Amino acid sequence: MNPYFSGNDRHIMYSLTSNPNGVFRIDGQSGLLQLSKTLDRETTPSYTITIQAVDKVRVICLDQLNVSPKEHF
Repeated sequence: MNPYFSGNDRHIMYSLTSNPNGVFRIDGQSGLLQLSKTLDRETTPSYTITIQAVDKVRVICLDQLNVSPKEHF
């Protein structure tokens, strides 16, 4: 089998692994970070969040004759 990669076959997925009080939200596909709640600097002067980005690469394997593609995620 001959695996190959293409730049268009990459899919980065974003998630919040640490989000105190659910103050933030993130779009899993674009990585856009937004507020879920209003921030109050007098009660909480700072926030620490952790964002995880995972690259899910799509690999296509062709058989020896290059006729029957099989996708693996």
